[in-house]
Amino acid sequence: MQTINPATWDGLLKHVFPKISKSHQHHAALHYSGVKDFVKKLRLLQVRSVAAVAAEFTLLTATRSQSVRVMQWSEVDWDNRVWVIPQEQTKTKRFPHHVPLSARAIELLKMRKQQSRGQFVFYGYLATQPLSHVIMRQTLIRMGVDATIHGFRSTFKQWAGEQTEYPRELVEICLEHKVGNAVEEAYWRSALDRRRPLMDDWAAHCQGS
Repeated sequence: MQTINPATWDGLLKHVFPKISKSHQHHAALHYSGVKDFVKKLRLLQVRSVAAVAAEFTLLTATRSQSVRVMQWSEVDWDNRVWVIPQEQTKTKRFPHHVPLSARAIELLKMRKQQSRGQFVFYGYLATQPLSHVIMRQTLIRMGVDATIHGFRSTFKQWAGEQTEYPRELVEICLEHKVGNAVEEAYWRSALDRRRPLMDDWAAHCQGS
């Protein structure tokens, strides 16, 4: 007679406990106090590693790594120092997401522009293909960092909440999160001039200044 394991998920526990969605999974994150040292180590790799440049850019912009990996030069507004993430590349797919670019973020883009060989800002082994998320993750592993690329967003949010007095709504809109009702959300999305100082302060914190 076959013994049934009461802890088996399929057929038993999955009918008792709710399934954990991806949105509720924990993403290990750096504490904001350790960002300065992390960035210093990361920059030592950037001469030879596209993934290291992409990782710092992701950190500075507090965006999703997926958006960074598929980022194209046509999305960069150099004159206004803004990265416009197309609507179809956002998580909600409702609006384009405008990201104010700090001086350091612009510097990283110029670094990549000098080596540009196609439409993608951060490409992989082939210039026609975006950078792999595996390569970005391996960069952190090789550095001995117990964190994920996605966890950078939590680091930014914790820093902004504990070390600054910027409105919570401003921080959330920088993370491309929904804020309030439609009218409130439209207001915060249009407040690019208010978001820029926040991202500049974040960049300064990342550089230890």
